[in-house]
Amino acid sequence: MKKILAIILSLLMLAFVCGCDRGTDSEEVKDAGKLIVGITDCEPMNYKVDGEWTGFDTEFAKLFAKELGVEVEFVEIEWAKRYDLLNEYEIDCIWNGMTIEEDEQTEISVSDGYVLNSQILVMKADKVSYFKYGYDVKNLLFAAENGSAGHLCILREGFDVNAYDTQHQALKSVANGMTDAAVVDYTFAEKVVGEGKTYSTLATGFPFSDEAYGVGFRKDSDLTEMLNEFIKEHKDKELLELANKYGLTLHG
Repeated sequence: MKKILAIILSLLMLAFVCGCDRGTDSEEVKDAGKLIVGITDCEPMNYKVDGEWTGFDTEFAKLFAKELGVEVEFVEIEWAKRYDLLNEYEIDCIWNGMTIEEDEQTEISVSDGYVLNSQILVMKADKVSYFKYGYDVKNLLFAAENGSAGHLCILREGFDVNAYDTQHQALKSVANGMTDAAVVDYTFAEKVVGEGKTYSTLATGFPFSDEAYGVGFRKDSDLTEMLNEFIKEHKDKELLELANKYGLTLHG
C-alpha cells in the first residue's frame, strides 16, 4: 500500500512540475513549429473550398504564423467548448469571427478588434418584413449557435431560443420551420442567406447589435500583444487587401 501511495505522489509531483515548466505561449508555439487555430465553418471568415480551409481569418492566421516562423494547423471545434479547448492546450487560439464580449475577456485574453460585424435577424423571406423592432419578435422561437454572440443577444432579451452546435444548423432550423427566426453574424448571413444562396428561402432583417471581431488567446498570453502589433503594422496593407477580397470592413 505504501508503495502504491508513493507512486501516486510521485506522479502528482511530476504533473505539477511539468505544469510549472511551461514557457510563454509564443515559445511553446515556436518550439512546436505550429500555431493550432480553433475554428468553425463560418463563411467568409473560415470555410472550405475543395477540402481546404480559406477565408479572411484563415489567411490572416497564416500571415501571423509566418511572422512567428511557424505553420498553421486548423482544428474545427464545437464553439460552446472553445474556452475549455483553449485552456486545456488543445488549441493555441480561437480565430473564427469571434465577437469581442466583456465576459469573454474575464475568461481569456482577447486581441484588439480588426473587423466590424453585427448580429442580425434572419427569418423566412415572406415574413421578415413584418418585424421591424426587437419588441415585434418577443413571441417568436429563436435559433442560434450555442454560446455565440447571437445566442447571448437572444438570452439578454429574454426570448425563447433553441441552441445549436453551428450557425448553419440554426439557419436550417428556420428554413425547415422548426424555429421562427435566428440571430447570426451579419458577415456570415451576407454570404449564405438570400436568393441564389445556400438558404434561398430566408432573408435578413434588423440588426440586434454592432460589434467587432477579435482573436482569443489564453489569459496573460504574450501572443495577444504580438498580434495587436501585427494588426497595427499590417492593417493598411495585407489586412485591407483581405477585407476587400472578402467584402468586409476593418475596425477602426
